[in-house]
Order: sequence, then structure tokens, then C-alpha cells
Amino acid sequence: MGHDPLDTNFEQPARWVSGIRAFGYAFASFLVFGLAAGQIGIVAELFQKYGNEPANYPSHMIKYTLGLILFNALLSLLLVIGSYWAPSFFFVFVVFANMVMWITSAGVLNRAEPYRAGNCGSTFSPPFDRFVGDCKLYAASEALSWTLWALTFVLMITLILDFFVLKNKKKTVYGA
Repeated sequence: MGHDPLDTNFEQPARWVSGIRAFGYAFASFLVFGLAAGQIGIVAELFQKYGNEPANYPSHMIKYTLGLILFNALLSLLLVIGSYWAPSFFFVFVVFANMVMWITSAGVLNRAEPYRAGNCGSTFSPPFDRFVGDCKLYAASEALSWTLWALTFVLMITLILDFFVLKNKKKTVYGA
């Protein structure tokens, strides 16, 4: 029927099996961790500087999008940290949710603020003019959001191919 939980002869499947598959997922997790940590630093600096009041930001949409970015970056860190223990199909679901939130964050920032990497010295409309000093932070946050979306998109396609097309029956992402 199953195994006896008190049976000491029962072997657990390996959580880490060396190979290109495991190292590829570990490398992608490393990249997501580093980029999400950078995103947390940028958003934390903006929150520290302007507080939690939406009136202190160029628009309410930007303030709430920064909150979404902070939440998503923390979710990305938890995803990476917990990926070693997470079941494969749960990992696929969380990566999909993370991918959707990154593209939402990037798209809203792209439309809500006029700052781009090459135009930080320009003049902008009155709500954005007083925030020109933070132009590089907003541009970097948008760039990291697009990068994290692209990375999670590639990871999602890889997971779909791995588990549904190639019919990989691994219980965990890294192991057996």
C-alpha cells in the first residue's frame, strides 16, 4: 500500500541529481535571486525617500506599482529559496504567477512614467519634473522588471517543455 514512515530501510529520492538540467535550473535561480534583490534595493530606496503616502509620488499608479514590484521581488526570493523543496508542479504554478506579475509591473511602469535610460537630463511634465533626480532609479526598476519577466518566461517555457512535452517525471525541479 505504501511505505511505513517508521521503516528505516526506505530510501528517499535524491533531492539533487547532478546534470545539465539541475545546473541550468540552479543558474536560473541564481539569476532570479540576484535581479530580485537588486529590485528590492531600488524600490526600498524610493520608499525610504518618499514614504508611504501616494501624494509624495508622481502618480498613484507609480506608487502602487512600486508596491507590486516589492511584493513580486519578495515572491521571487521565496520562489528561489523554496525551489529546492517545492514539488515540480507547484513550482510551475508559482513561476507562472511570478511571470505574470513581472510583465504587469514592467508594462505599467512603461506606460505610467516618462523616464527612459537615455533621457534622464530632459524636462518632463509638471508631475514628473520634480522627480528627475530619481530618473535612473525608475528606469533601472523598469529594466529589471522586463529582465525578470524575460527570465521567468524562459524558465516557464523550459519547465513546460521539461514536464509536459518531455514527460519528465521528476518529483522536484533539481532532483529525482
